[in-house]
Amino acid sequence: MVETAEATTKRRFVLTWSVLLSWGCAFLIALVSVIVIPILYTNKKSNQAADAGVVLRWNTKGRIVAGTLNEEGSGARQLFHPIGLAFDSSDTLYVADYENNRVQKWSMNSTTGGTTVAGQATAIMGVNSTMFHYPTDVLLHPNGDLYVSDRYNNRVQLWASGALEGKTIAGTGRAGTENYELNNPWGLAYKYETKTLFISDCYNNRVVAYPSGSSNGTVVAGGNIQGKTPTQLFFPTGIYFDSLTDSLLIANWGGNNIVRWVLGASNWTLIVGSAIGESGSGPTFLNGPYDVTLDPYRNVYVVDNANFRIQMFKPDEINGTTLAGSTGRTGNSYGLLNSPYTVAFDSQLNLYVADTFNSRVLRFTRY
Repeated sequence: MVETAEATTKRRFVLTWSVLLSWGCAFLIALVSVIVIPILYTNKKSNQAADAGVVLRWNTKGRIVAGTLNEEGSGARQLFHPIGLAFDSSDTLYVADYENNRVQKWSMNSTTGGTTVAGQATAIMGVNSTMFHYPTDVLLHPNGDLYVSDRYNNRVQLWASGALEGKTIAGTGRAGTENYELNNPWGLAYKYETKTLFISDCYNNRVVAYPSGSSNGTVVAGGNIQGKTPTQLFFPTGIYFDSLTDSLLIANWGGNNIVRWVLGASNWTLIVGSAIGESGSGPTFLNGPYDVTLDPYRNVYVVDNANFRIQMFKPDEINGTTLAGSTGRTGNSYGLLNSPYTVAFDSQLNLYVADTFNSRVLRFTRY
């Protein structure tokens, strides 16, 4: 039978749409295979890495566990601008009580207040081996020894467990730039495998390493004049040693970011915040970060000081979630912070914040 012109046109139309439909389906399948499925898989992996089946959430209102409400002072129950926090294996809290020039030991649920374990209980400042001049951080060794960053004495003191005085293990008591000198030391971290103490030498814009028994430090991060490029630091404060990657996480205060500096590397890589030092209050920005820590699930926690908040960043994510405080709002209620400086966790991953200008430590209970 001879096909009419109209029938031929219809057949060609149907064949053309069949081909186009086949090509379209093939293209969609390829698109899903190449783009959508990997994205879904990546997100699944990221969520597993962040949570590992563990629920991580905290009350948004804190509870005072050290210090008192609306009252700073030097009594046993009081603090005056606390900064550094550390826990021992029994979840006893140690506080670097900055303007009281002492380190206080607080047992959980204590009704009598803190006990002075380093420095003077009367808050007297000084330069001798029994005194401090504004301690900024405390690091607790498993054997009970305390390392204390003594800011304006430009030294780090080791207080052996139960000792009545400290021993200078880094710095000379005078500000300087030599390898054996410090200038406003701030944060402390420790690598137990090599018995190496790391110190953020804030005003020298560097982090230095002191192997056990050494009187000289080695620059392991920064030290290339103050700046915001990847080879420089800008007033580094809190630091955290990450044994999994053999690197230091650094709260780069003046750079408004958290950076990772692998030991032996000549530059940092950005974790969160601005790569060029820009400050801000959005979920990807920081404003004067003072401290950083990790949890066992690789989540990063940042004390975003000038934004009055504590931010949590899941692995490989740049958007932070506010866990404590309120962006841009300061106050002394149990849901607000006033210039926080440090964050720490106990063994149950309850969140503790040195609410510095409120002269208290708050616990945000995990549930």
